[in-house]
Amino acid sequence: MLKTSFKAWRDDAVASRLEAVIEHRLLAKCFAYWMIQHRGVLLARVRDQRLVQDALVIWIGRSEDIRLNLEIRLRSAIKSRSSRAVQCAFEIWQEKIIVQNEKQALAIVPLWFMQLTCSNFIGVGPSGKV
Repeated sequence: MLKTSFKAWRDDAVASRLEAVIEHRLLAKCFAYWMIQHRGVLLARVRDQRLVQDALVIWIGRSEDIRLNLEIRLRSAIKSRSSRAVQCAFEIWQEKIIVQNEKQALAIVPLWFMQLTCSNFIGVGPSGKV
């Protein structure tokens, strides 16, 4: 009986040791699987972060290009506006000179007409009588 109980104890010990080893290996595999899953999650986060960072770099580059294009357009608009302003100023100045010349010409006509009428050429005096 001692032999059978020792054998039974030994078999139980071997079986429990075998169960412990199997349980330890199963636990190690589950932990390794869990670690792989979490590494995948972290890798996905890193990938997403890199994609977002790359997209931001592209967007920043595009916005910089847009800013430079707008700046160039603004400079050309200012230059065009100033040249149009100068052109307008010259046109106004030219119109004023034309008006002034017309006024001077009209101011000379009465004087010229009076000189002409006062002369013996027409025969009408300054009073309008012949």
